This record gives sequence, structure tokens and C-alpha cells, in this order.
Amino acid sequence: MNTKQTILLIEDDPELASLTQDYLQINNFTVLIESDGENAVERIIKEQPDCVLLDIMLPNKDGFAICKEVRDQYHGPILMLTARDEDIDQLLGLELGADDYVTKPVQPRLLLARIHVLLRRINDNNATSKNTPLRFDELMIDSGSHHVELNGKDVKLSTAEFDLLLLLA
Repeated sequence: MNTKQTILLIEDDPELASLTQDYLQINNFTVLIESDGENAVERIIKEQPDCVLLDIMLPNKDGFAICKEVRDQYHGPILMLTARDEDIDQLLGLELGADDYVTKPVQPRLLLARIHVLLRRINDNNATSKNTPLRFDELMIDSGSHHVELNGKDVKLSTAEFDLLLLLA
């Protein structure tokens, strides 16, 4: 049985959130909505959705702060979906850990395609990396279990350190 993937939409405009939710649900996603930036961090970490669509301009905490705060504890894709279209905002969002940045208004089919690309990339990476630890002389990196050994001894790394090591490998 094929289960629906879950998207957490963090958007404070109720009408836009509802329209986006309806469109994505028609396209076989389960969509949860959070409208308050203050609650977003806890929901992302607790629910671990397959993908997060994150607005920047939110009440109580902006999307930049949310992205930065959750990145060590959430490994799924974050797509910033926002009206802020300045280059500096896009660069900041990507530097803080967003996987993609899309400005509003966006054609629904384009948003859906971007979500599919992010999810496919994550699924492909997980499928190829879960079963094959990387080995470099005395260093072993198992991305499936987030385990690192050096000279046969466990190495404790934060999530950010692990992700950086994996990227450099």
C-alpha cells in the first residue's frame, strides 16, 4: 500500500493556506497547516513531515529563524515559499538551510514539481546511502544510522557536523 507523504505548510494567510492545502491534497499529499511561527519549530521537530513549506513573514517568529533552529533536528526538505523576492532573502534562506526558495505568487503545478524534485532527491539519497557505509582508510561513515567511526572508535558528531562530513566525503 502506498502511503501519502506529509507536508507541513507554515503559512499565516488562511486563504492561501487553504488553497495550497486543497491543491496538494488533490495531488495525493497529506497537508498539515501551522499559522504561527512560534509553534512551527515544535511541530516540525515533533511531526517530522516529509517536506516543509515555509513562509518567511509569520507572526511571532520569522521563517529564517525557524529554518535555522530546526535544521539540526529535521533532515527533510525545506522549501521557502514567500513573497520576499530580493536576492539577499533568497541567499539568506538557502544559507540557513532551505533546500529551495520559491516566490509567491507561484503556479500550483510549478510548486508541485518543485516538491516532487525535493522529495525524489531525498528518497534517492536515502535509498543509496542507507545500506552502504562510506569508508576512507580508518574512517567509516554510515549515513543511514548517522554513525561515524575513526580507527574503530565511535565519533560523536552533531547533526550539522555529520551533514558537513557527509557532504565533504
